[in-house]
Amino acid sequence: MYPKHIIEQVLQSIDIVQVVSSYCELKESGTDRYRGLCPFHAEKTPSFFVSKSKQMFHCFGCGKGGDAITFLQEINGLTFTEALEMLAERAGIKLPKPTYGSGQGQTTQEDSKKQLYALYSQAVNFYRNQLNNTLTGKIAQDYLKKRNISPQIQNEFGLGYAPADGEALYRFLKSQGFSDALIIRSGLVRQSYKENKYYDFFRNRIIFPIRSIDGKVVSFGGREITGKEEPKYINLPETELYKKSRILYGLWEGKETIRNKKYVVLVEGYMDLLRCFQCGIRNVVATCGTALTPDQANLIRRFSSEVIIVYDADPAGINAALRATGILLQAGLSTKGVVLPAGKDPDEFLQAHSVEEWNELIENAPRFFTFFIHLNKGKKIHPPGKP
Repeated sequence: MYPKHIIEQVLQSIDIVQVVSSYCELKESGTDRYRGLCPFHAEKTPSFFVSKSKQMFHCFGCGKGGDAITFLQEINGLTFTEALEMLAERAGIKLPKPTYGSGQGQTTQEDSKKQLYALYSQAVNFYRNQLNNTLTGKIAQDYLKKRNISPQIQNEFGLGYAPADGEALYRFLKSQGFSDALIIRSGLVRQSYKENKYYDFFRNRIIFPIRSIDGKVVSFGGREITGKEEPKYINLPETELYKKSRILYGLWEGKETIRNKKYVVLVEGYMDLLRCFQCGIRNVVATCGTALTPDQANLIRRFSSEVIIVYDADPAGINAALRATGILLQAGLSTKGVVLPAGKDPDEFLQAHSVEEWNELIENAPRFFTFFIHLNKGKKIHPPGKP
């Protein structure tokens, strides 16, 4: 634990209004207060207040409140020490080495997370180096070139390549001093007890690092590139850092644009999102092949009150859009829907059409119920969330 005077120094060095504004939209409500929709529960009328002079927040709807440390603990699921260290880094304060007393269990948990973050950081470097290697990475480079993913987008999102050698990452992580236990816990490597060996989870795949809302890499996704294996996409299993129901791909990179545009475009896949960013469309997030969850809807609500769904124009994509809409509506989000022509997904559409044509579809997107009626004309079914 850090001394009390260090904790007070950190709190006095930051502005809670700026901290909270990184997660939800606030508007002035008097000379000292700011008001917004609560990021902790669904509501249509703002009951969440932040006091600049007191450096405190409080929601009159759900009752949550406290200082900036408490806010980060609640919003990101952090321990007290993790939240304090995050604020100290934001304020440019170098913390002394903490001293620990009876709370050794919490310390062990925090150290474990730090070790995983460090391992994932090294894994990103490994995958990036493999992609840029003229020999081992050529097949991946050719694939990304074929998919027309620019080097700039590859760099921004940290794309990499997992080589076909099924033990390359394991050997690298061992060379960096990571233990077998931590490597296995990361999910990036698995153990074969029958053969008494370790093998990499991703092999011969494009790698997509997945970031949390504070920009830390918490997981990875992989895309098969030979056309010979299924499934095309796989993600790491959940870990102590990664709960897939609470993460949206691209939110870290696009959150400021989302807040400025005041709406977010929801797509399904990694490539759909990368194509949008490459075309200058940055107010986009992706579910990456998993069904939208209430936690993800609440995450979106922190940055925007309106969502435009642009899923694949096949039956599976349309059904996924309808299911997602019910969840978005229950979270209090205004929802619109776009069906792309000729059965295209967003990646294909933007490669075949101009950004202006995309913007026209987005600007003219119908409200959900009009969208739903259009899709289900003549069918006796009810909109999501309706009896």
